[in-house]
Amino acid sequence: MSGGLPGHNLGARRLLHSRQRAVIEHLVRGTAFEQEILSRLPKMRVQEMADGGMGSLKFPRNRPATRHEIRQLAEASFEDDDGVPVSMTLTGDEAGNLLELDVFEADGSPLRRYPKPDQIKRIHRDGKLGYPA
Repeated sequence: MSGGLPGHNLGARRLLHSRQRAVIEHLVRGTAFEQEILSRLPKMRVQEMADGGMGSLKFPRNRPATRHEIRQLAEASFEDDDGVPVSMTLTGDEAGNLLELDVFEADGSPLRRYPKPDQIKRIHRDGKLGYPA
């Protein structure tokens, strides 16, 4: 999760781009909140985070999440067009509301493109997707 004040250094609220939406749809498959998230995803608004162009997104909400509410819903990795490994972590709250899609390119360079779902390797921990709610 990013630090700082809510709304600080965030882009304008907007709908997800098609590749971003496809990535999130892929990440939530098999999670405890799959149906709820997929039904709300078409109308969800996001804000780009000030992360040096790596592609992280914040899902705005009326109040900040407290630490005990935050859940890792999914984790994945892929290789960007420049061959650099990229990790992605999707977080939500205890009710399945999305909070952030954190994207980190290993060398700190800007993301060249969002991957297609078939290019993403989902990471399983203890045989499960994400972490238990």
